[in-house]
Amino acid sequence: MSRSKDKVIRPKPSEQNVKSAIKMVIEKRLSIRKAAKEFHVSKSLIGRYVKLNKEKENVEVVYHPLNAVKRVFSDEEEEQLVEYSLKASKLHYGICKDDFLKLTFEYAVILKKTYPSAWDTNKKAGKTFYEYFIKRHQNLSLRKPEATSLARATSFNKVNVNLFFNKYKELLLKYNFTSERIYNVDESGMSTVDNPMKVLASKGVKQVGNITSAERGNNVTVIACVNALGNSVPPCMIFPRVHFKSHMINGAPPETLRLATPSGWSNGDKLEDFLNHFIKHVRPNNDNKVLLILDNHESHISIKIIELAKNNGIVMFTFLPHTSHKLQPLDRTVFGPLKKYYNKACNDWLLQHPGTPLTICNVAECFGTAFPLAFTPSNIQNGFKVAGIWPFNDNIFGEDEFLSSYVTNRPYVDANTVTHTRLDVAEIQPNIALPGPSQYANIEQQYDNNQVAIESPAPSTSTGTIDTDKNILMSPEAIRPFPKAPPRMNNTTRNRNGKTRVLTDTPEKEELELLAAKKRSK
Repeated sequence: MSRSKDKVIRPKPSEQNVKSAIKMVIEKRLSIRKAAKEFHVSKSLIGRYVKLNKEKENVEVVYHPLNAVKRVFSDEEEEQLVEYSLKASKLHYGICKDDFLKLTFEYAVILKKTYPSAWDTNKKAGKTFYEYFIKRHQNLSLRKPEATSLARATSFNKVNVNLFFNKYKELLLKYNFTSERIYNVDESGMSTVDNPMKVLASKGVKQVGNITSAERGNNVTVIACVNALGNSVPPCMIFPRVHFKSHMINGAPPETLRLATPSGWSNGDKLEDFLNHFIKHVRPNNDNKVLLILDNHESHISIKIIELAKNNGIVMFTFLPHTSHKLQPLDRTVFGPLKKYYNKACNDWLLQHPGTPLTICNVAECFGTAFPLAFTPSNIQNGFKVAGIWPFNDNIFGEDEFLSSYVTNRPYVDANTVTHTRLDVAEIQPNIALPGPSQYANIEQQYDNNQVAIESPAPSTSTGTIDTDKNILMSPEAIRPFPKAPPRMNNTTRNRNGKTRVLTDTPEKEELELLAAKKRSK
């Protein structure tokens, strides 16, 4: 909005009033002065647009707000900046505000745009441009990204997901599992130091504090298990002690399994105890098998655990490593609310016991308050649904969700000859199309057919402005290319745990026994 000398904000005229006033003057039905008075629009604005519309002889009255008149880029060019920013964020290599302003300046220079002289001085676009740009594109905002490990970003790709769903589909068809017979088990940590919630405080204050028990806390591991129908098995709590004491479990959910280890973490022996706990409450058998989906942690891959599961009608099926954040129902919709309600319960406990630190003996009480609020049928069912496990949906994930793996989707290169082996994953499927920018689609097809040598693919010409004299692609991606890992030398070593598998199948079990025997012999 425009401002007066007295720093009073004047209301901005509506677009309809401005167009009506311009039209009245052009048709000579009103003078500029009378039109300005009747439609509450400044005379200078009407005069400027009357002259503009008369010169262009437009049939329809053209009006743009002042911030649109002084725009540096056209709508198409701004859309390219928006698409580039969104794609960079989906690749998990998002562009920060300062880098965006620098990119904008370089983009304006290449396109030979007219821009404020201050841009040349600072070598980046100005604050005013950024504010108006964000207002024009409401789908953009400055966000604090969640730290994502490289392993997670690269492992969740289309090949890995297809491998998981193909094997899962085979199990559904083989055993005819229904929702009440499909279970997911996972661990989470409950700390004695809670994560404070947002509180009301004075606006403008840079630092707001909230009481916690200590700077660093102790973790109590919780093992939870749910099924696709929305039910849950009584949880297990593992305390960081050599011996379990009965007072540690006060306030925990009914029938909670109570265990202790020196570190407080789960291990093979404790998982075996939980599996017996699971068998006691679910009562599976070889005539009525159940599917237990779990992650690929080393503590889950034990011959004793696999034999116990197989003898009691449990089919153990594992996720691929570093994909559980998308595929595991408990991670998707249950553990998030659980942590939220647990932090609220810890905060309430500290409020009721001022000056007293929260210890592992109080964790069970806070967890017992949070458990029924988080482990609701709707939360559990939604977890299986958004992961595509139940109802079965192997197309639940869109192409955009696989973009984070685009950076390392690369061919293998032999030392002497060019060979192409698909993706950096343990399992290979050559005919699956990779997600990612269009410029890599043709080059990957050529790799599949062994028609070209390894080289960097040329930038896409599907969008952007072409300088026909120099034949240079003018787009944000040409200025700041998306990161792409180079081709790497073929590596014959493989991580044996790096695949999705049915642990209770005889071939898998025999392979694990052979590996265990080799390890003992060493």
